[in-house]
Amino acid sequence: MIGTTRNLLVLAVILPAVAGCGTQAYEPLSADFGNAVRHNMAVQVVNPDPPAASDAAPTGSGARAALAYNRYETGKVVKPQTMSTSGLKVGDSK
Repeated sequence: MIGTTRNLLVLAVILPAVAGCGTQAYEPLSADFGNAVRHNMAVQVVNPDPPAASDAAPTGSGARAALAYNRYETGKVVKPQTMSTSGLKVGDSK
């Protein structure tokens, strides 16, 4: 008798919860569902067929490169200018 009452009590608690699971009306996913994820994956993939690269050598000045190299070798490198933003000095710790 006690076992039957306990079983009925368990069924009375569990059945409404289980019955509620099957009655929900699920809406179909929208047509663009997952587009953000697919886009983020696509932008991180290297182009397997990249456009042809130019065979032209990059332009540069040999004279300027020689001057820079000579300054480097003699320890007379031109220091970059300090920049300031909102009164805060960057690169100058004085």
